[in-house]
Amino acid sequence: MASTHDTEYLVGLVHELRALPQETEWVEFKLNKSRNQDIGEYVSSLSNGAALRGKTYAYLVWGIDNETHAIKGTNQGHEFRSCQSEARKRTAGKLAVARAQSGDRIPVL
Repeated sequence: MASTHDTEYLVGLVHELRALPQETEWVEFKLNKSRNQDIGEYVSSLSNGAALRGKTYAYLVWGIDNETHAIKGTNQGHEFRSCQSEARKRTAGKLAVARAQSGDRIPVL
């Protein structure tokens, strides 16, 4: 479980990402549907995009509407956790997963 400081940081980060005019090579928004293979492809694509743009991090954020960037919430956690260890192996352990809740207590992963 994240500390209050960590949760506040993550919520702030999600709001910063939502403020972008659109998704980028290093930021992708999803709601609930993704197969394990899709998640792996997203992580790979985003990490490559971040490297090409000189970004230290890439973000795959569940619970955000792709078009409007509105917070919708997600139940994606179970599916993501099921492939998390495999993704960590393929990314040399550099994959971090965090769960936060918006001010409205809507889960975002």
